Formats: sequence, C-alpha cells, structure tokens
Amino acid sequence: VSSGTNIALYADDTKIWRRISCWKDHEILQNDINTLHGWSVANKMNFHPQKCKVLPIAPSGKGLLSTWFDDPIPFNIFYYQLNSNDLDFVEHEKDLGVLVTCNFSWVDQVLALYSKASSRLGLLKRTLHFVKCPKQKRAFYLAVVRSQFEHCVQIWRPTTDTFIDKLERIQKRAVKWILSELDHHYNDLEYANRLKELDLLPLK
Repeated sequence: VSSGTNIALYADDTKIWRRISCWKDHEILQNDINTLHGWSVANKMNFHPQKCKVLPIAPSGKGLLSTWFDDPIPFNIFYYQLNSNDLDFVEHEKDLGVLVTCNFSWVDQVLALYSKASSRLGLLKRTLHFVKCPKQKRAFYLAVVRSQFEHCVQIWRPTTDTFIDKLERIQKRAVKWILSELDHHYNDLEYANRLKELDLLPLK
C-alpha cells in the first residue's frame, strides 16, 4: 500500500486506514483498496463488499463527522468502492468483539456489554437453579459472565463512575446468586467482604 496508508491483519480480518487531509488522500486510499482487491483476486481470497464498511473517525467530536452523515451535498463525500461496489458508511462497527464508534466513545460498547452480561447472568440463574455449591456457581460466573468484562478491557474500559458502577452491579447480582443471598442488600463493606470470601476482584 502507499506511504501514509496503514494496514492491519488478524486471521481473515483486514483493516486499512489513512489520515484524510485533502481530496487526494481519498484517491490514494481508493487506489490502495484497488490494489488489495487485485491481490485478493490473484490469490483467490476474495473480499466480500457487503461485509466491508467505511468508518470515518474524528475523535475530536461530531463536527467533522457531520460531513459524512448529514451533508446533503454529494460531492463533499468520497464514495469508496471495492470491485465496483459502493461501500457503506457506518457510525460504528464491531471489531473483534469491541464496538468501535466514529468518535471513539465507548458508551455503546459498555451498554451493549451490560445488556449481554445481564442476559447471561439471568440464563445462569434460570438453568442452574439446582446447583447449590458456591464454588461451582463461581466457576460458571467466571466462564460465562466475568469473561465478557475482561475481553479487550484495556481498550474500552469505562472511565466514568456512572458506567463503572453500572457494570459493577452485574457482579454484585452475581455474588448474591453465588452465595444464595438474592434478597440481601449489600453495603460497600459487605460487598467487599463477599468478594474477598469468593476470591474475586471488583471490576474496577
């Protein structure tokens, strides 16, 4: 690919990106996409245009992104193509299980994870009602729920108390289930003691 264009590969997943400072950068990036397509055809490893997305990123805020999603003037937008197919522009895309947004906000990732973890914990409660041993319940919790919080957490971890507390509530509910104390309300000290008893760290 051209100088200034970056490419990252993981298994069958490919990402290509470039800083766009002028219209010429669009054309260079499109040429690099064409080069990738030529390589894929030659090596019989075709990309699927319908699975390829364009994610414009402007971490400083929505101002720059409004050009991509709200501007009615078509000439302000460069439409990238793969094998003569227009690629869809998106405001967020899942990358190896992490929801990346166009302004690098992790709110959507945290909310999606909260919903998923809450659902999985509910599934454990419904299907393992016959399990009474705390050690067994703890093992199921770590494998099915807690593991979700630890996947790529270095990237998306919440930085506000609101979202940290929101995710911690999932684990607090899990602790009550593990210890068969579903009707008990923990204060901070009680919760810390229960975690110590179960050899668990708080999510924070």
